[in-house]
Amino acid sequence: MTETARPNRPLLDAAHALSASGLTPHTAWELIGQLQGLASGMNAIATAAEDYIAALSEENLDDRVLEYLPGAVLEIFNASIALQEARNTFETLYTAHLATAESGVRQPTPPGFFGQPGQATAAISSARSAASGLPADFPTPQQVQAMTLKHLREVSRNIGFAPGNQNKADLIANLEAYRFSRSPAARRTSATVTAGRMSDKPLLPNAWEFPTSGSDICFHEDGEIGQALAAMGHDRRLDIDGEPLANVIGRIATGPVKGHTSSQEALDQLKGLRNRLPESTRARRVMDECIQRLDAPNSPVPDVPAVTPEPLRQLMKDLHAIPCVRREPAREQERLQAILSDFEHGQTRNYRLISSVRNLTGFRHELEEGWFDIRRAVTKAVAALEEALEKNRRSLIAPDRNQT
Repeated sequence: MTETARPNRPLLDAAHALSASGLTPHTAWELIGQLQGLASGMNAIATAAEDYIAALSEENLDDRVLEYLPGAVLEIFNASIALQEARNTFETLYTAHLATAESGVRQPTPPGFFGQPGQATAAISSARSAASGLPADFPTPQQVQAMTLKHLREVSRNIGFAPGNQNKADLIANLEAYRFSRSPAARRTSATVTAGRMSDKPLLPNAWEFPTSGSDICFHEDGEIGQALAAMGHDRRLDIDGEPLANVIGRIATGPVKGHTSSQEALDQLKGLRNRLPESTRARRVMDECIQRLDAPNSPVPDVPAVTPEPLRQLMKDLHAIPCVRREPAREQERLQAILSDFEHGQTRNYRLISSVRNLTGFRHELEEGWFDIRRAVTKAVAALEEALEKNRRSLIAPDRNQT
């Protein structure tokens, strides 16, 4: 087999992988597998085509013969990336729904919470009510999170709250504050357990789903910071320099989303804010827990091979500066190290290298603090790599491979 014919073998392998995938999924997991198979197949085709172009280049053919081939390969890589992102998104959403269903909180309804024990016996419900100070079937925190806005309003009315036009996050916070106010810890202290003055300014709306609304608060409420705010209850209104605590935290959380600050800077701001909160407040305890989950110790930036292209050397530094990456390096940092090792040994190059780097954005959900930082860092590196490749088609091949 000649050098130019040898790359045809992966093409045949890719075609076999695609033909083996049935395209009529019967379950969600089957669909996830098929999307992954399609993404892998497209990637294999693009990789084989890129190798074939490289083999043709070594035949000293006129550049006009190869002029349009690299662009075509890039489109195949992009198709593979799109399929991989579809697979990741679908799996994330389906897994979340599955977890909710398996926990038995699909969509609770208020009648099941008050006056009707449901699956629990009346004796158990009565004992729970006496011990907790809550109505016999007051919803659990998981059930509260799963409720619709309509159900939250009905539950609020049942305990004497006037829901008015409050949004879902505010209603959840009020119910959790009510739960805490009747907890044994709250009853052991006075009704003034929340030290500090409350702000009478309104809580600013979160524009996550309406980014053009003009609000300066825009972050995912299901992230660690959003969950912490929901758990604070009425303490969200603690006065911080004339502003409710929720508004101050919301602006901090918005910084990394809009690129005004990094995730590390936002974390440092949260630590400073936490230190200002009274020790006896629920907000202080919740902030302590939130920061503990978000934080990651400083450590040296991992070494990279000497042949590493400068954009990827910088990417390693940029990723290491993000707390969530240091906390869980296997998701992005260790994958980048594997990519660089493959590059050093000539196992990846050009568009295949760029595609592997671009895929580093697909291992977290946008609700995770640090997601936007990762995406910006990877996007910057990919743009630099594409620019280098456009200037010199052999710039993204390890030096020792350039000698052939």
